[in-house]
Amino acid sequence: MASWFALLVLLVAVVVSPMIRTALGAWIGCLWLVVCWFALARAKTVSWALTSGVFATGMPLALLIATVSLWVCSAAGVTPSDTAASLVVAPIVEEVLKLTPLAVLALAAPGRVRRFLVSDWIVLGVAAGAAFETVEEVSRRIALLTGRGSSLLDRLICPEGGVRQLKCNGASTYSLVPLSGASGNVFVFAGHAFVTGLVAGAIGLGIALWRRSRVHRGGYRAALRVLGILVPSWTLWVAVVDHMGRNDSDYVLWLHTGGDAPSWPVEVTASLTGYGHGRGAALLLMLALAWIIDTRTLWGGGYVSALESGNYGNRWGPWRWRVWAGVPRNAFGRFLADGACLVSVVGVEWRWAWMTLMEAAAFHEPRLLLTTPAKLRIAREEAARAELDPAPEQWWRVRLGGLCAVGVGVLVIAMVPDLTRSMADSLGEGQPFWLAQILDLLGAAWESLSWEQKLGLMLLAGAIILLSGGTLGLAFEVGMGVATVFGAARGAAAFIRDPRAR
Repeated sequence: MASWFALLVLLVAVVVSPMIRTALGAWIGCLWLVVCWFALARAKTVSWALTSGVFATGMPLALLIATVSLWVCSAAGVTPSDTAASLVVAPIVEEVLKLTPLAVLALAAPGRVRRFLVSDWIVLGVAAGAAFETVEEVSRRIALLTGRGSSLLDRLICPEGGVRQLKCNGASTYSLVPLSGASGNVFVFAGHAFVTGLVAGAIGLGIALWRRSRVHRGGYRAALRVLGILVPSWTLWVAVVDHMGRNDSDYVLWLHTGGDAPSWPVEVTASLTGYGHGRGAALLLMLALAWIIDTRTLWGGGYVSALESGNYGNRWGPWRWRVWAGVPRNAFGRFLADGACLVSVVGVEWRWAWMTLMEAAAFHEPRLLLTTPAKLRIAREEAARAELDPAPEQWWRVRLGGLCAVGVGVLVIAMVPDLTRSMADSLGEGQPFWLAQILDLLGAAWESLSWEQKLGLMLLAGAIILLSGGTLGLAFEVGMGVATVFGAARGAAAFIRDPRAR
């Protein structure tokens, strides 16, 4: 009942307000990205309920991230419109705190996180990043369409209203291709969904490398463990540099810092990684690599054996063992063995789907076709449980990892005010455009609305959360939180600009 009411609220808002209809295109685009990457991850064990729950929970978290960003700006003595804030506060605080849902999962459900495959980390990372991108892009579009988020020159050059105005002002646009959402021509930012998906996937790869090191000894074991730490750390740093470069490069590279990167490590990283280009393709390649790694894990957990024993045959298992027996015992042989694992898993899944189709046709039960993906996902989860799940007394390792991640994140954010002040001493002001500043602009728009319009926006926010996969309680809290956050946005901005006046 609540979902139908939420859908009604959304339809009314779309029909009544052209501005909301255009702004909600960002929510639809981000939700579509999550759906597509969920479907592309063929080795995942996470359910759509968990994925959509992360997506829905990440949207109110975006408002909390904006509040923390404002607090960090205050501690650094800068305003959200300062160049130093957009180059230090926005990239570091946002890229770190977007991973909060994954850390919370590690602390609250360590057993489930222990069974995550690399594909699972990618899917949940895309969902967490898309949630933040939804809030930022919807807010950005409302600010642009109301004329509060664009300069006088942009208002003179760009057409008024509609998607063309958004494109002219540099807002992200979306299409049916799940590799879209990038913005910027000089220094491209792939979008929070792709960037956070890469970071989360790198965390999964790091965990897989650490697990792999247990079967080796000596220097090879140490190298794998070092890589297990360096891979996610490097990917997070690249995400920060991408974010920093996009905020500092509108039409010219490093526009707001006089044509030079803020520091030489930033410039070296940006040049080595292509100035933000190719992140969508990199995420797709990471997903393909995850498919290969996860396939070996599923084989070890008895995934293929379980499917074949219940599906009228046992063909792919013996074929895989014959290939393994004939490959050379070197790196190329291991590559061929992994390929055999992947081909056999795909073969048994397609055979399972074909047998289900025949059964549905024979008994005239088309609903059986809808249950096949869920059954395969559950079988993968059981295989991952058999291969990866430790005894209950070992779950403290996952919780300890989550606590360490939280501790590192807090330490990094604690360093941001000093870094921001240091950069503010050497830079002038620019025209950044990030979530904390957007909320400042929307605070003024909120104060100009009537109580009926405010009530409608509160209902619309709750409806979006509910339709995105959130609970009714979360939708109610978000709806009430919209009034609190937007109502307090101007006060927070005023406090940042003049703390002594309050």
